[in-house]
Amino acid sequence: MKVNPMFTKPTKLALACAGLITTIASTQAQNSSEFNPVVISASRFEDQQNDLYSDITIISKKEIMASGLTNLTQVLSKLGGVATRSSLNGSSDSQLVMRAYGVNADNNMVIQIDGARLSDNEQNPARLFAIPVDIIERIEVVRGGSSVLYGEGAVAGVINIVTSGKVPDQAYVSAEVGSYNRAGSSAYIAKNFENISFNVSGKTLNTDHARDNNRSQERSGSIGASWKSGGDSLKFQLIVDEQKSRFPGSLSYADFMAGNYKKATTPNDFGTVNGDLATISYFGKRDSIDLIFDVSTRNRSSFAYMSSSNTYIDRHQQQYSPRVRFNQGLFGLDKVTLGADLINWQYRYHSPEFWAGNQLEFGKQKNEAIFFSHEINFDLMHQMTYGLRKEKVHQNLSDSIFGNQSIDNHLTAWDLKFGKRINNLNTHIKVGKNFRVANVDDRRNPAYDGSSNPVGFATIPIPQTSIDYEIGIGTKSQQLDFTVVAFRSNVNNEIALNPATLLNINYDPTYRQGIESKLRYAINSRTNIRSSLVIQEAKFRSGQYSGNNLPLVPNYLLGLSGDYQIAQGQRFDLSLEGVSRQRFDADYRNLDAHQIPTYFLANMRWSQVDKKYDLTVSLNNILDKKYYSYGVGNSTGSARNVYPNYGRNAVVQARVFF
Repeated sequence: MKVNPMFTKPTKLALACAGLITTIASTQAQNSSEFNPVVISASRFEDQQNDLYSDITIISKKEIMASGLTNLTQVLSKLGGVATRSSLNGSSDSQLVMRAYGVNADNNMVIQIDGARLSDNEQNPARLFAIPVDIIERIEVVRGGSSVLYGEGAVAGVINIVTSGKVPDQAYVSAEVGSYNRAGSSAYIAKNFENISFNVSGKTLNTDHARDNNRSQERSGSIGASWKSGGDSLKFQLIVDEQKSRFPGSLSYADFMAGNYKKATTPNDFGTVNGDLATISYFGKRDSIDLIFDVSTRNRSSFAYMSSSNTYIDRHQQQYSPRVRFNQGLFGLDKVTLGADLINWQYRYHSPEFWAGNQLEFGKQKNEAIFFSHEINFDLMHQMTYGLRKEKVHQNLSDSIFGNQSIDNHLTAWDLKFGKRINNLNTHIKVGKNFRVANVDDRRNPAYDGSSNPVGFATIPIPQTSIDYEIGIGTKSQQLDFTVVAFRSNVNNEIALNPATLLNINYDPTYRQGIESKLRYAINSRTNIRSSLVIQEAKFRSGQYSGNNLPLVPNYLLGLSGDYQIAQGQRFDLSLEGVSRQRFDADYRNLDAHQIPTYFLANMRWSQVDKKYDLTVSLNNILDKKYYSYGVGNSTGSARNVYPNYGRNAVVQARVFF
C-alpha cells in the first residue's frame, strides 16, 4: 500500500482549519498590546522566551497555584495540553504522550528537573508524583525532536521542570477528599534570609482507585535551598518518595463489555517503590559569559509480587552537566553554547522464582556527550539556530542465566531552526536528526534452544533514528495566545516489542505526521477560553506492514475549556476532552476488527481563592463514561485485554495559608 509522503486526509483537514484560525488570529494580534516575554531555560540557559519559535509551552507557578491541581501529571495534562494514558500499576503517574508515539512514548521523550534526567533507561514512566508542585517555578513543554540539547531519547519532546530559587515567605497546609476513598494532605513552607532561601514540603495521597485490589499509598517530601550573590547563584533540592500499590491486572474485553469494570484478575499482586533525588545547580555570570554546572544523583528501588513470583530492582544514576554560553558569540549579536553530559546509570535485577532458575542481572549504561548550539539574531524579526551533538553510549548487561552482552554506540544529532516575524505573526521552520538507544528492557531478549533451554541473548536492537520536520506559526498578546504547528517525522529502526516472538526488535521504517494547534483567548476580564486540537497519524512507510497504522495512536485529540470569574477570587471552569479510536497495543498487522473506542469526557471545577485560604471542588467525567485508554491484543487480533479508567468522580481540596 502506497503512503502519501507528506499529507493525508487528517493533515489536509487540519491545514484548512489552521488557515482559517490563523487569519482570525492575525487580525486580532494587530489590535493587541505586546505580550511581555517570560524567562525560559529550554535552551539549557535561562533567557527571555523568543516568540519567533512556537514549539514551547510555558506553565508558570502562578497558573499552577491558581488551578488548585496538586498532581504534576494533571498539571501537564490540564495546563500543558500533554496527552496522557492511564497508569497500569495503580500509581498517579500516567503515561505522557507526544508527537503520535504509542506504547513506547515514555522512551521517546526526556523528562528532567533542574538538569537531572528523571527518565529511566527501562520501560517505566518517570516518577512524577514524587515532585511536589509547590516547589515548581515553571514547566517548559518542548514538542518535537530535541536530541542536540537533551540527548538520547529526546525524540518526541522534552518536559523541563525548573524548581523555585528565591521565593516569597509563605506557608500553607492542605487536605483533599474524594471518590474511591481518596484522601490526601500536603504542607509547604518557604523562608528567605537575605541572600539565602529555604523551602520544605511534604504530601500524601491514599486512594482505592476504580477497581478491586487497586489501592495505592503515596508519600513524598522535599527540602530545598538557594543562594544568590551578584552574578553567582546556587540551588539545592532533595526529593524523597514512597509508593505502595495493589495491582488489579488487565480485564478481558468480554468482562468489560459485560460491565464487570471493578473486577481484579490478579487479586494478590502488589508492589512498592522507593526513591530519592538530589540536585545541585550552579549559575555564574562573568561579563558576557554564562556558566552552569548541574550535578545530580538519583536512586530508585522497587519490589513486585506478581503471579507467585518476586522481583527486586535497584537503580542508581549520577549525572554531571557543565555548559558555557558566550553571549557575544562569533559576530557580536549571537550566542554560542558549548556543553557536556556525563551520565552513569546502574541497574540490579533479581528474580528468585524465575522458571529457569534464580535470575540475577546487573546492567550499566554510560552516556558521554558533547554538544554545540549557535543562535544568531539577525534583528528583531529574524533568528536562526543550529546545533550538533556527539554522544557515546556504552551498555553492559550481565545475567546469571543468559550470559553477558556489551555494546558501544556512537551517535550524532543535529538541528537547524529559523524564525521570522511577519505582521505580528511569528513563524518558524525546523529540521533535525534525533535518536534513542535500546534500554535495558529492550535488550533483555532471551534465546532458547529447541528444548526451551536458555542459550543466551537474541539480537540486540540497533539505535533508532529519525529525521524530523516542523513548521509553525503563532501570535501572543495579553488577550490572545495562538499556535499551530505541522510536523513530520520519518523514523528508521523504531524499537518496539514484537508480539509474535515477545522479543524487542527494530521495525521497518515508520512515519508520524500531523497538526497541533492551541488557543487561549480572553473574551473579557472575567472570561477565558482555551482549546487544543491535534490531528495526527502514525504508519509504516514500507516493509511487511506498509501502510498499516501503528497501535495506540488516535487520529484526533481534542481539548476545550472555558473559565468564568463569578466574583472576586471565585471561578468556574468547564472542560471537554476527546480522544478518537485507536488500534490496540500489539495490533501491528491491523487484523483486529475491534479498536479502542472514541471517548469524550466532560469535567467541571469551582474554586474560591483568597489570601488566607482557597477551596476547590472538582467533578470529573460528569457523564460517567465507561471507557479505557489502554488495551492490548495479540498478533492475530483474536484476543484483547483492557485497563478501565475512572467513572464519575469528585474531589474537594482546601488550602489554608499562614
